[in-house]
Amino acid sequence: MICGKGIRRLLSYNEVKVKNGDAHCIAAEGFGLGPERLNFYQKINRFNMLTERSEIAQTNAIHISLNFPPEEILPLDTMRQIASDYMERIGFADQPYLVYEHTDAGHPHMHIVTTCIRADGSRIPTHYIGRDRSGPARIAIEQEYGLIPAKVRGVKTTGELPADWLKRARYGDRPTKATIAAIVGGVISNYRFGSLSEYNAVLRHFGVLADPGKPGSSLYEHGGLVYRLLDDTGAPKGVGIKASILYKSPTLANLQPLYVIGASKRKAFAGRLTRTIDKLLIAGTSLEQLSAALEKEDISLVARTNPQGIIYGFTFIDHLSCTVFNGNALGKKYSAHALLRKLPRGENATLASNLSFVSGLLQRTNFTGSIDAVLQNWKQAGLQIVIQPIPGEAPQFWLGRSGGDPTNFVLADKSITAYLLAAGMGRSAGNAGATTGGGNRTTLPPPAVVLLEGLQVLAEQFCGLFAAWLEPEDIYNWVPAALLREAKKKKRKKRRLS
Repeated sequence: MICGKGIRRLLSYNEVKVKNGDAHCIAAEGFGLGPERLNFYQKINRFNMLTERSEIAQTNAIHISLNFPPEEILPLDTMRQIASDYMERIGFADQPYLVYEHTDAGHPHMHIVTTCIRADGSRIPTHYIGRDRSGPARIAIEQEYGLIPAKVRGVKTTGELPADWLKRARYGDRPTKATIAAIVGGVISNYRFGSLSEYNAVLRHFGVLADPGKPGSSLYEHGGLVYRLLDDTGAPKGVGIKASILYKSPTLANLQPLYVIGASKRKAFAGRLTRTIDKLLIAGTSLEQLSAALEKEDISLVARTNPQGIIYGFTFIDHLSCTVFNGNALGKKYSAHALLRKLPRGENATLASNLSFVSGLLQRTNFTGSIDAVLQNWKQAGLQIVIQPIPGEAPQFWLGRSGGDPTNFVLADKSITAYLLAAGMGRSAGNAGATTGGGNRTTLPPPAVVLLEGLQVLAEQFCGLFAAWLEPEDIYNWVPAALLREAKKKKRKKRRLS
């Protein structure tokens, strides 16, 4: 049940479904005519007669969705009776309402449109109506009509997983706005996510993209958001739809509270996801095999790649618990870097070779020398660095053998990334996939070009930090535990004496 501020929008939503052949009005209570004899204006005017009698009510429109499992095939007369019974049990029997049967999902369901403003201008209380009235009404109706209980089905309302009834959008099959609205509404209502990238991972699964625009664009600078349909290759297609004109306005600002709520509520389900991944990530499992095995557990593995096809992140969508996690949100061992290291050799032999090569080279590198010397030594050793610009963020650096396939390169960790940024790398890489070192590729620029004025001093200050990262046992400045305990004893003694 959704309480809204505009009855016209709710009515239009259902009437557009009727026009497109995805729904039909099966009942009109309190209108004086049957649904087949009512036009749009007669319907909206009937509701407006009531809503205009209350000048203080902030919400006056009610949208109810009653869902049944796929195997529950009900005659129209039964659906009408269930709707009437439900409205009576929640206290809306005297209100005018319209019942629409929708046929655009994989399960039977109907929508009810009504208003909470009575004929005398008073408002029917809707606070906690879902808990206090709708829940008991559902249970009573399930028993009276012999329906499959929602608890037995294992879901709240739909009778099946959202991934089953949310169909992937196909450009051109239906009007773009209606298609996007259905996908966005279904995702927001059912899935828990903690960021725009996680939100987009689910949307992409259903053929939609939430596009905040490129840095520097008017859309990006003004914090806008446009939803687009995707083709079979995952590329945007057609005209974008502004978030502000969709139901409940899923703009960037309005999504922020959902991130906080989603990140909190999904915590309880992280255990199932990590246990499933650990169980399936056995010796000999390739990335493709892992993805296929996860799908059998109702988990989608989404690989986030750059324009060169290099994987820089994984997102896991658990369709059973309706939760979404970027790999790093589950822990470091589930990041793309960590998971790719666990993949077997064979088809990933090049990746494994690069991991070994890069790891060994970094261990042998003397970071106490000048940055120019380090970069030249890396070049002579056959290291190639691919620079991936990230809009609005620091670039990413991918390391591997010179002349190799960049899709099998290794993502530099935070320490090496900071080191390369201090060297000035990535500042002038205007195009994605800029490379340095190896073969006929661009050679490393001289220090005078690479280093900005004063940057060398800053870089040298960082050298001690990087050396500590590489060899912590030799250079960490630490105080023995015995001395710390002795110091605490002296402090306590001084306090007693004072």
